[in-house]
Amino acid sequence: MNKRGIALILVFIIIVVLTILGASIISRGIAETRILQRTVESTQAFWLAESGLMESLFALKANFNAANIPLTLLGQGVYNAIIGPAVAGTRTVTANGCMPAGCNCNPLACRTIRTIQATMAAAAGPPPANFYNNVIYAAGGLDVSGGSNAERGNITYALSLNGVANIVPGTGVLTRDDSINPLAPLDYNQLRQISRNQNNYHDATHNPAWPGSFWFDQPNRIPNIVFTEGDFTIHGNTQVSGFYVVGGEVACDATLSGNVAVDGCIYTRGDFTVNGGGHAINIFGGVWVGGIATLHGGVDLRYNPDYMNAIQNLNINTVVQMTNWRDTQNPYTLQ
Repeated sequence: MNKRGIALILVFIIIVVLTILGASIISRGIAETRILQRTVESTQAFWLAESGLMESLFALKANFNAANIPLTLLGQGVYNAIIGPAVAGTRTVTANGCMPAGCNCNPLACRTIRTIQATMAAAAGPPPANFYNNVIYAAGGLDVSGGSNAERGNITYALSLNGVANIVPGTGVLTRDDSINPLAPLDYNQLRQISRNQNNYHDATHNPAWPGSFWFDQPNRIPNIVFTEGDFTIHGNTQVSGFYVVGGEVACDATLSGNVAVDGCIYTRGDFTVNGGGHAINIFGGVWVGGIATLHGGVDLRYNPDYMNAIQNLNINTVVQMTNWRDTQNPYTLQ
């Protein structure tokens, strides 16, 4: 075989190899593009399902006998929500987010479907009888395992206890009561409005100074109500006063770190954490916690019945709340 023949064979082999490599690269690129498309659309569908869930929550707050949320176009997709019948004071909501918009949440036509299921509990009128009688009211559990803590007042908790509560003798008792879970949901709209009227409302664009006193109008026994949209975090050598409502439609956390003192009360549907720094009194009032109440370091909490009575006299009712939810990933195919 001459050199030209050998060269021709080598060129042919190289062309075949390059063709295979090129096809492999193109195939991989197509696969990665589909994976990216699937990921993006799955995230969009989840947000759509969340929209259906939130619309259901607002509808049930207005009327616990509310009907299903119809198919709704939003952006490049659609959502709907099916609200189940009332069972023992709760209704189950199944919210679907679907892509693309023209699929109408038909599984045979959708490229992506995400489903969120949640349980909504009916409003229960005023909070429970013992709601205002505790220095700690922890619906998710209590962790007092870290540091030397001192509590002066009743402690009521549900679900779990980690460590030993150090209630000063004669000031209160420790009670486990699983019925307080989930935490009684106070009417955030009512509290927001009072907070705005007092210029104590905090969000991403509005952050007035913290009140210097628990009382907004002491002669009439009206407290400062500080409503914070999102987590409430205070650290350093700081003192704040008032009734702090850690808000939002989802659970937000409250965290105190260092020599922080709160002359008042805190309500949060999320977790509450105190990393004490040896301050004389970390909380002079009380806390309500939907999640875990964690006390670390040198922490001193003291119940203040005067403050609690003032908050109780606001006559804040409870509202419909979301007690649990889960994300269900349905099978889907890209077309």
